[in-house]
Amino acid sequence: MTLLMREREKYKEGVEQGRQEGRETEKLQIAKNLIGLNMATEFIMQVTGLSAEIIDELRK
Repeated sequence: MTLLMREREKYKEGVEQGRQEGRETEKLQIAKNLIGLNMATEFIMQVTGLSAEIIDELRK
């Protein structure tokens, strides 16, 4: 593998990591919005895929 190929691979990995972090941030923001609407933890879990523990922490 050439240096250029390695750099491209690192770039692709960085972009994917950024996308994943963005998705996680979005899930947290959606959960916060649903908490603000007094939605049940179980509903928020279904919508976001977050655990009950994370949702409980966001409620604090």
